[in-house]
Amino acid sequence: MPPLLSICIPAYNGAKYLRVTLEALLPQALRTGGDVEVVVIDDASTDDTPDVVRAARRHGPVRYVRNVSNLGSARNIVNGPMQHATGEFVCVWSQHCLMYPDALQPLLNVLDRKRHLNAFTINFRCARYPEDWPEQAVGGYDGPYRYLANSDVQSRDVGRWEELLDARTAVGTQSYAHIVRRSLWIDYWNVRLAEADFTSVFTSALTTYPHACVVATAMFGQPTYYVGAPVLTIFNGAQWWGSFPTRARAYLRGYPELIYIYRRLGWSGRKLKEAQAWGSLQAGKIMTELFRDWRPAEGRILITYLRKYWRYRGVLKALWNAFIESECCWTARFLPRCGATLNAIYRYCFCNCRPARWARAHFPKGAALKRL
Repeated sequence: MPPLLSICIPAYNGAKYLRVTLEALLPQALRTGGDVEVVVIDDASTDDTPDVVRAARRHGPVRYVRNVSNLGSARNIVNGPMQHATGEFVCVWSQHCLMYPDALQPLLNVLDRKRHLNAFTINFRCARYPEDWPEQAVGGYDGPYRYLANSDVQSRDVGRWEELLDARTAVGTQSYAHIVRRSLWIDYWNVRLAEADFTSVFTSALTTYPHACVVATAMFGQPTYYVGAPVLTIFNGAQWWGSFPTRARAYLRGYPELIYIYRRLGWSGRKLKEAQAWGSLQAGKIMTELFRDWRPAEGRILITYLRKYWRYRGVLKALWNAFIESECCWTARFLPRCGATLNAIYRYCFCNCRPARWARAHFPKGAALKRL
C-alpha cells in the first residue's frame, strides 16, 4: 500500500544541513508505520551527502536517489514528486528544514481526514542561520526562532485557496508550505515540462517557483485546508540562492511573472496590489546594488523587467528610490541635497521667519476661509 505522504528533499552539497534535517524527521517518520516516505534526491553532490544519508538510516527509513549529472535545482524539485515519490500527497522540503517535535502524526491525521482535498498549506517557523542552527535535533527541533511565517495559528477549512495568498507570507512561494496531491503534480508537468527551460534556473516563474505554479494552477477557486500549528522550522541565511545574480533573476523575472500568473488565474484587489508592492520593494534592493556596481547581464534583466512590469504597484517609486539611495553618480547625489535645500527654504519662508510666525498667530488655520 503506498504511503499517504512523500517528503521529497532535493539536495546538493548540503550535507552539513542534511544530517540534522534527517535526524529531526526520520524518527517521526518511523513512528508512522509506513504512512510517510522520505526521499532524498541528490543532484550529483560533490560533498559527503551519500555518507550522511547512509548514517541517518539509524534514525528511520530514507530512500536515496542520486542523479547521474547535475540537473539544477528547479528540475530536481520537479523530478522528486514526478519520478521518485510514491505517496498520495507530496511536499518538497529544502535541505535545511527541521521538523517540529511530534508534528508529523497530527499532520497525517489532517491529510487522512481531509483527503478529498487536493492541496494543503502549512505554517512554519523562521529562524536564522547560523545563529539558531542546532548541532543536533533528534526527533525534532523546538529551539530558538525569530518569527512565525503566518501569525494565524488557527487551523481551518478555507473556501478558496487564493484566500491564503498574502504578501506578508511571500504569496506561497515557499515549496515547504505546500502539500499537494501527487497526481496533480504529474499532470501539470506532463504538459509543461517541455516548455520550461531548465538549463538556467530563475529565468521564469516555472524555473523559480515550480511548486507554486503547480498548486496555483490546480487550486485557484478550490477549497483547501490551512494547518496553523507550525509543522517545521526553516533557516533564513542557509539558502543557496543568496548570490546577487540569482536574487536578481528571482525578483526581476520569477516573482513578477508568478504574480502575473496569479492575476491571470483571477487574483485581484488589495492583496494583489500589496503583493506587487512587496515585489517592487525586493526589486528596489536589487536595483540599488546594481546602480552601485553595474553588471551588464543583470542590467539587461532590469531593462526587461521595467519594460514589462512598470505598471506594477511601486515599481517606478522603487526605481527612483534605488537611484537616489545608490548615490551612483553626481545626479543621484545632487538631487537629495537639492530637495533638502528647497525644503529648508520652504520651512524658513512659510514657517520660521518672523512674517510667517506673525501670519500664523493672526490667521489660524482655516480662519481666513471662515471669514469668507
